[in-house]
Amino acid sequence: MIVTMITEDSLITIDGDQLTVPVAAELGEWAVQFDGESAEIEYSDNRPNEVINAATFYARYQSDIDAHAAERLENGAYGSPSGAEVKKQLMSDLSAERKFQERQGVAINNIRYAGDPGNRQALQESIAFMEDAGLTKFPKWKDSDNQFHAGHLLSDVVDAYQAIGERRAALIAIEGEYAEKITEGTLTDLGEVVWS
Repeated sequence: MIVTMITEDSLITIDGDQLTVPVAAELGEWAVQFDGESAEIEYSDNRPNEVINAATFYARYQSDIDAHAAERLENGAYGSPSGAEVKKQLMSDLSAERKFQERQGVAINNIRYAGDPGNRQALQESIAFMEDAGLTKFPKWKDSDNQFHAGHLLSDVVDAYQAIGERRAALIAIEGEYAEKITEGTLTDLGEVVWS
């Protein structure tokens, strides 16, 4: 789902459908742009732009998305979405949710390691450097919750990297199972999806 909101004009565009809908935005927000994974908020005052993740975006703006959907249905200008459009949207939302689940990562010895692509690459590079240098401990390690750990074991980072890979493979398999159900038409509500 691609969303652009211009709060001063009460314009919301979702996947190309632009409507005038009162936007329940935070004070001082001028525009919000969401690409399916993260959103950038532009402010009309001197605050710098803010980037938020998908979970925060949906928590903050779900009422605006719902208002857009209600207005779309009320004015009837776009008609009811076709079965193919519904399936396409479900597939897109399913993929976005899988990526969100991936980003949560894993915890090894009570230390969280995020599973997003950038962090996976950083873990891989850190492991390669330490192994090439013949080192077994990081003098300081910054985890995915911005906490620092002295004398952090390389073996924990290796375990985390492997666990992230296993979790990612499992999540992709789960996504594949539900994608088949969407294609078959037996899944029409992503509330039924269980990411375990």
